[in-house]
Amino acid sequence: MIDIMNAFIPTSWLFLDVVAIAMFMLLLAYVIKTEERPIPVVFSMFAFLIYSGIFENIGHSYTRMHPYSPYRLLRIGNIALTVSMTECVLFFTAYLLVRNLVLPKCLKWTKPFMVGILATIPDYVIDTVMAADVYIFDNLPHAQWNWHWADNLQQVYDGAFFKVPFYNFTGWYFLMVWFGLSLALGKWIHKKSNYNTIVGYIYPWFMPITSMMCMMLPTSSLFLFGSFTAQSSRIPELVMLLLWSIIGVILFIIGRKTKESFNAKKNWPIFVMPLAFEVAYGIVAFARGLEIAYIPTIVFTIGHALFLVYIYRQGKTVKS
Repeated sequence: MIDIMNAFIPTSWLFLDVVAIAMFMLLLAYVIKTEERPIPVVFSMFAFLIYSGIFENIGHSYTRMHPYSPYRLLRIGNIALTVSMTECVLFFTAYLLVRNLVLPKCLKWTKPFMVGILATIPDYVIDTVMAADVYIFDNLPHAQWNWHWADNLQQVYDGAFFKVPFYNFTGWYFLMVWFGLSLALGKWIHKKSNYNTIVGYIYPWFMPITSMMCMMLPTSSLFLFGSFTAQSSRIPELVMLLLWSIIGVILFIIGRKTKESFNAKKNWPIFVMPLAFEVAYGIVAFARGLEIAYIPTIVFTIGHALFLVYIYRQGKTVKS
């Protein structure tokens, strides 16, 4: 058993945990202040933490891969709470942006897929940095994400995307999509109840259940691995990742217009928080000399920033 109280806690890991907690608390305060009905949204954020914790723990044991380091702080089961907080912030900032985009009536149901692709962009930075940010504990290498076989710490996965498996990003995408569909269903039920207060307080807590039911569908393996058996090979994994990414890009091309103009003072978390994560992980990458993470960090941070600037400018053209 690891004596976590006496273990050395890497500064970069602690720094990123502090960033995650700060972003989560800031988003929580923002939602309470700006949402018309804040309580259901706040409850949904905490419901997401529950869902993410279950999702990640199952993924941890299901694939025999990516065991999280036991030296991470605030662990719940096999994962750190700050992992779920990070995912929660990225989901809800993406959701708040996509909520304001205009799609044809026949495509409105696809907005959770847009949330999924948008919330996944920072993961290309996050995972490459966390997998490369290695420290030595008990003469063994430990990263926050350890992409190696759980029963052989020396057998590192020589992953396809800067040593991270393709299916990891598809898994993150569907983590967001399933919750997005559950949230859309819950909000529809709330609306049909004429925004009954009790319904608004209750429906968020069913969303982890409905989201996990989606995850347990037989098609989940196909969506992630390109086959009905867990983990096939890199080419099918890459094909599925590209397929869902292309679908997301097409949806954003169709739905690039906004309902209302964005206000920098009012809507700043939507644009700042995702980039704040990428910048924080970029600081760790360059401060620690994690050369393998330089390219994805630079490319995806700049690309994400340009996209957000474009969407913001689209919103500024809308007449209030």
